Amino acid sequence: QQTIAEKENVILFVGRLVVIQKRVDLLMEIWKKLHQTLPDWEFWVVGHGDQRSVMEDFCSQNKLDRVTFFGQDNPNEYYKKAKLFHMTSAFEGFGNVLIEAQSYGCVPVMFNSYSSAPDIVTHNLNGILVDPFNVAAYVAETKELIGNADKLHEMALSAYENVNRFSYNATYNKWEQVFKTL
Repeated sequence: QQTIAEKENVILFVGRLVVIQKRVDLLMEIWKKLHQTLPDWEFWVVGHGDQRSVMEDFCSQNKLDRVTFFGQDNPNEYYKKAKLFHMTSAFEGFGNVLIEAQSYGCVPVMFNSYSSAPDIVTHNLNGILVDPFNVAAYVAETKELIGNADKLHEMALSAYENVNRFSYNATYNKWEQVFKTL
């Protein structure tokens, strides 16, 4: 496990580049607002979808020069380097990328927009849950977290530890208890 000190000032998004489910339109609005106040931070986008060219055009039009689009790739190396993980989904089944991000100490900031979100992320402990689609609150929460290195470090450790709840052994033990009661 690496420490937060070894990570880079990177906010990461991993997922399909689509509006209806992933709300990448809001993702770009959020970065536009953060770009001005976080001059030493970058935004990395890993994934593909029909909105990529729209997102790239948005960056060009708004002079967002610290955004890198990596296309479809294994996200593990990106999780290792990024301090924060942004997720703007309107809905998800479970949100595996949250567990992946946390397993690398990459702290998620996300909308509390679907039922399993608070099952995975505990607000202010191992991630940040923002009222659905409130861009101003999302920006404020991100800036507050970045401005508090100690809190960010603590949350990265908690995120890393949180993943153990979803390990094979933990899941197996839960199912074993279910079958013992039948």
